[in-house]
Amino acid sequence: MNVTKSKLRIFDDISNYTSSQIFEEYFDKLFKVLGLSNVLKQAKLVKQRGYNIVTLIWQLCQFCISRQTVGMASKSKTTADENTYYSLLNKANVNWRLILQQICINFFKSLNDNNLNESKVPTFLVFDDTLIAKTGKTMEGVSMVFDHTTHQFQLGYKMLLCGIVDGRSFVPLDFSLHREAHKDGSYGLRPEELQRQYKTICKSNSCEAKRIEELDMSKTDEMLEMTKSAIEEKDLHVDYVLIDSWYATPKVLEKLSQMKLHCIGMAKMDKTLYCTNDGTKMTLANILKNNHLQPHRTRIDNKYKCIYFCKTAEVKGVKVKLFFVKLGKQSGWKVLITTDLSLSFEECFKYYQMRWSVEVCFRNCKQNTNLTRCQSTSLVAQIASMTIALMTYSMVTYLQRMREHDTIGEMFRQLWAEQLEHAIWGECQRMVRLLVEIVNMPIFETVYDLLAADRENLADKLQEMVQLLRLHADRQVVRFD
Repeated sequence: MNVTKSKLRIFDDISNYTSSQIFEEYFDKLFKVLGLSNVLKQAKLVKQRGYNIVTLIWQLCQFCISRQTVGMASKSKTTADENTYYSLLNKANVNWRLILQQICINFFKSLNDNNLNESKVPTFLVFDDTLIAKTGKTMEGVSMVFDHTTHQFQLGYKMLLCGIVDGRSFVPLDFSLHREAHKDGSYGLRPEELQRQYKTICKSNSCEAKRIEELDMSKTDEMLEMTKSAIEEKDLHVDYVLIDSWYATPKVLEKLSQMKLHCIGMAKMDKTLYCTNDGTKMTLANILKNNHLQPHRTRIDNKYKCIYFCKTAEVKGVKVKLFFVKLGKQSGWKVLITTDLSLSFEECFKYYQMRWSVEVCFRNCKQNTNLTRCQSTSLVAQIASMTIALMTYSMVTYLQRMREHDTIGEMFRQLWAEQLEHAIWGECQRMVRLLVEIVNMPIFETVYDLLAADRENLADKLQEMVQLLRLHADRQVVRFD
């Protein structure tokens, strides 16, 4: 989808916005920049009647920032009925994946068109997974998954997230949900619990069928599918793939090499054999042990305060460069692996640090955009709500990019405060209207001025109204006397 420069000019004055304008005006204009209407049509997300579909998506993003569920937010008279939102989230055959991808593409396209992308580092495709905890065993596809943070099994999904990093911003590109089968094939649940799980009825070639199939796919295979889809997109440019030790396997290195993509990752100290330059096949542990016999090869890096040594090898026919690193006296040895033999240690270390941005995304989405709060039993609704949460993160990231002095967390807090102020102001307007109806005072002009007043002049208008109320009360007392 093409984004014209005329659409992008609406961001020229965003730095001059006052705090009271940010929430409503920013999202309205950002939706125009992203061409959301056209994206929704491409994804087959249209409505024949009722509320405008873009308005509903905007309100769902609004709920994410205010940290409200659909049920909580729909109690307000300013929003649609909660069934309207649930109907949207459960709508069949909607390509939510396409929506998220197009937002990511247009994010960087708009930066380039406005000469805002001045980063001199390469572009990275980053992968990582996280636990999406749930509480209901009747939810479609949930299982007991292992949480590497607490080292315990928890009910929920494993989310595999793919995103683009340009050195300054992480923008979600794609994601998939997975369940973990235990040795007995039970997914950690009893047979009767699995039987009670919700099951979506869909066509074999529909978007829902693809998502259901992904539940039992290997995360490594899905990661390769996402990579292939990303490099086939003509509007995306990727220089490196960043992965942790779970995905940095010989199979992945081989497949990425066939795609002509360089990879940077953390290698496992397992039994994988690496063929060194002298033709000897050794594990990483043996290579490290042999280096202790040749201490003169170890170097000190003052920038990152570590010691390291380098070794070139070959695995599965792919030539790789291995950096054995030790940070401080207490830590053990870690191994950085890359298929780009031209990289120095400092470059490889610097680039791998970019992978941390996906962890920041996980934390902010869980805390600030309701990533894990959907309690629908339908997998379709779970996918839809998570997509909207990641969309919201992308939009707030764009605002943070425009306002360079703010962190992404500060942006979320500022927008949450703005949304709270917006809600309080709406309640004030409703209460004033109710007061006028009950008291039936002859001060309508002042009331309407109050309702239309800027929030900066609100104190003066309120003081004026209080004085009129006192005068009105005095007159009523005199009349009754």
